[in-house]
Amino acid sequence: MASSPDKLLSDLTAALLKSSNGFSDSLPAVERQMYARVLELMADLEKSNGRLKISAKNIRIIGQIRREINAIILTPKYRKAVQDFVDSFDAIEKLQIGYFDTIIDGYKPNSVMKALKAETIEAVKANMLDVGIQYNISRRIADTLRQQATSGGKYSDLVDDIRSTMVGDGQGALQKYANTYANDALYTYSRQYNTIFTEDAGIEWYQWGGALQDTSREFCKAMEKASRAGGCLEYIHVSQFDELIRGNVCGDRVPINQNTDLPDGFKKGTNAANFITNVGGWNCRHELMPVSESVVPEKYKKKIGQ
Repeated sequence: MASSPDKLLSDLTAALLKSSNGFSDSLPAVERQMYARVLELMADLEKSNGRLKISAKNIRIIGQIRREINAIILTPKYRKAVQDFVDSFDAIEKLQIGYFDTIIDGYKPNSVMKALKAETIEAVKANMLDVGIQYNISRRIADTLRQQATSGGKYSDLVDDIRSTMVGDGQGALQKYANTYANDALYTYSRQYNTIFTEDAGIEWYQWGGALQDTSREFCKAMEKASRAGGCLEYIHVSQFDELIRGNVCGDRVPINQNTDLPDGFKKGTNAANFITNVGGWNCRHELMPVSESVVPEKYKKKIGQ
């Protein structure tokens, strides 16, 4: 017996959360190991009266630290975590196609979907392995070291800066970068997949799906409430996107960012055309899932004048 749309949507939400969280869980141990090794190497920096010497040896040590950061992060275990994350795209695609099949019987991914998946996976590998780690993590830490070493800064200040950068208050540079990138890559891919389907199938109705986090913004909280069964936005028409990106949710207005004139947390440039892809902004774990007009109750159609 084929799964119902509700069951498939629930399975998709669970799979997205599992894939994103599974990768995130592998990072703290890597971060601690990286920090411990950097402190060990920093002990060899030349110092005088508590300040760093401006010396060729210190510059060489900084280069060694940068190279070792790459080696510490890019272990076989980390690379496997990235590969497991990449493999999850197959499961996400299967669930989405299963969901689309409940709207259009026998639906198959088109060439654009296949190209999107291949390109997304290549980008994930580039940004979460050698090139991305080198640019976003190793270089950042090496820049902090180099700045202090070439200005004769206090060694104690350098230790504080490195600790703040590498481990922070429980989440350092690696976790912040990799978590944000992984989550955004996965959910953006899923939403773009939805967008391609809706354009292919001429879909105009959606349901809000996904899960709240501790860091969820007011827009997502308002949408979660409004989209419950019987809520004013249980079913959402494309014509309502303009009001939503202005922060108007069921007659209430959520906080607006003065710089973007969009709800707090929204990506700059979000509009009605890309709302399906961007939804609540950075690190958002929600989606606008396409639904057939045939399942939309009349009261929602009447609301938009259909």
